[in-house]
Amino acid sequence: MNNTLISVELPKQLFYKHDDYNDCAFVLLHKLLEDPVYEDFYTNYKGFKILDNSCYELGESMSNETLAEWVTKINPNVFILPDKLNILAVTLSEIERSKRIFV
Repeated sequence: MNNTLISVELPKQLFYKHDDYNDCAFVLLHKLLEDPVYEDFYTNYKGFKILDNSCYELGESMSNETLAEWVTKINPNVFILPDKLNILAVTLSEIERSKRIFV
């Protein structure tokens, strides 16, 4: 059984064709904060959503508090805990801190 899901970043002009190209929505947290069209689309998207902490794009995650706020707002099926790109000790510390917030 293949459980692979495909999600590509589409330009806003193609949001109306999102489900033609994607099996799920991979939502970037920092883009929710900076782009009202992106925020509106993914806040109202009814399919399977993964909320990413934007670590790869920013070099470090958005804060636990910001992530928690958007988990509540967009109700993703999955969300990625905060981490620090290529720094294991900080990532492990953030996982422990996240447990107190999200569990």
